[in-house]
Amino acid sequence: MKQRVISAIIMVAIGVTAIVLGGYVFGAFIFIVAALALHEFYTAFEKKECRPVKFCGIFFLVMLAIMIIFKTPSYTELIIKLPFGIGERNLFEPIFYITLMCIFTTIVFKHEKHGFADVGVTLFGGFYTVYLVSYAVILRNMNHGIWLVILPLVTAVAADTFALFVGVKFGKHKLIPKVSPKKTVEGAVGGLVGAIVCTVVYFLIMNAFDVSIGLKWFDFVIIGAIGGVIAQIGDLTASSIKRYLGIKDFGKLIPGHGGVMDRIDSYLVVFPIVFLYMVLRGVC
Repeated sequence: MKQRVISAIIMVAIGVTAIVLGGYVFGAFIFIVAALALHEFYTAFEKKECRPVKFCGIFFLVMLAIMIIFKTPSYTELIIKLPFGIGERNLFEPIFYITLMCIFTTIVFKHEKHGFADVGVTLFGGFYTVYLVSYAVILRNMNHGIWLVILPLVTAVAADTFALFVGVKFGKHKLIPKVSPKKTVEGAVGGLVGAIVCTVVYFLIMNAFDVSIGLKWFDFVIIGAIGGVIAQIGDLTASSIKRYLGIKDFGKLIPGHGGVMDRIDSYLVVFPIVFLYMVLRGVC
C-alpha cells in the first residue's frame, strides 16, 4: 500500500505540473503517455500469440505529434499549411492511408508472421490509446484549458474511488464476475453518485474562482453522470481485455499500479466526454 501511495503522489505531481505548464510540455507528457500505453497494449497481445504490426503504431503517434506541434483542432483534422503554394491540407487521411497500406503490405509479404486478426489489434490499439488520449490535448488548448482538462480527471477518479470504497463496505451483489470478480452493483452505484457529487463540487470551486466555461450546474450533473458510467465501462473494458489475454496488468512501469494502461484505462474514455458535451451544447 505504501508503495502504491508513493507512486500515486509522484504521478499526480508530474501530471499536475504538466497540466499547469501546458503548451509543448503538456503535449510531450501526453505523447509519452500515449507511446507507453500503445507499447503496453501491443506487447500484452503478443502474449496471446497475436502479432500486431508494431511499427505501424508509429503512424498513430506521428498524427498525435503533428496535432501537438501545429496545434490542430483535433486528431482527425491535421490541417497544416504546406510549402510551395500547396496551401492548407488535412494530413490525417493520407497518413492514415499510408498506415493501412503498410499494414496490408506487411500481412501480404509477412503472412507467415502476421494475419488478418493482427490488423484489427493494430488499428484498435492505436485508436484505443493514442486517439482517445488526444482529447486531453484538445481540452488543454482551449480557453480555461487547465480547468477543462482536470474536469474529466475529477469525474473518473471520483468514479473509481467511490466505486472501490462503497463496494468494499457495502458490496454484496456481483456486477460482472466473469470480467471483474471484485466489482459489485453497489460499488457501481456508489461510483456513479460519487462522480456526480464531485463534478458538481468542482463546478462550485470553478465558480468560487470566477471561472466560466459556458456550462450551468446541471450540465456538470449530466457530465458527472455520463462520465461516472463511462469511466466504469472503460475500467471494465480494460479488465475484459486483460482477462481475455490472461494477464493481471498491462505492465510493471508504475510500482503498485501496474502499467500506464492500468492507470489511465478509465481516463481515456472520459476525456472525450467533456469536449463532445461542450460541442453539443454549442459552447465551443
